[in-house]
Amino acid sequence: MCVTAFAGVCAARRAKRERDQAKNEMGFQKAALSFTDFVGEWGEIEKELHSLVKETDIDRFLILRAWNGTLKPKWTTAVYQYREGSQEPRSYIHFELDDDYAFRLSQIISTGSLVFAVEEIPDSYVRQIYNAEGVKHSAWFFLSRKELETNKDCVAISYCSFATHSDEQLDENTLTRCRILVSRLKSLA
Repeated sequence: MCVTAFAGVCAARRAKRERDQAKNEMGFQKAALSFTDFVGEWGEIEKELHSLVKETDIDRFLILRAWNGTLKPKWTTAVYQYREGSQEPRSYIHFELDDDYAFRLSQIISTGSLVFAVEEIPDSYVRQIYNAEGVKHSAWFFLSRKELETNKDCVAISYCSFATHSDEQLDENTLTRCRILVSRLKSLA
């Protein structure tokens, strides 16, 4: 009888934790995925982005938010996508992260950016996604980190990805232009 009661108490606690976590995530996503801060400057940023794509090998740009986990986020969502030509936007909503993806996020949080060739990274979700889209090179940049006021364990990490389908790696001039655009995005974040 005691074992049954104890099991019931444990199950009730687990269910309450899961409900609380779901409620916190819903509130956090609502706050974290808002673009109201971007409205004022977005036109100029988009103009710079169009120029960058027109004048360099960059042909894919995403702004993403990863959340739920102070040290290791569990999910990411693409909140903005710009793709050149006939590329179709992909539905990256609540995409679960693997260890490699989480590690890449931790790298950009600590260093600010990460540049890589897809063929040089291990088999992972990032490599699978990029191979499916034909992306050859990418540069990720950290934008911001926000905590949910009511729960410091829920954190949203905003970051962006510049990518190319070209076999040529991203040169320093292109990366500098990306950094300038990232600086402008950070000022809004």
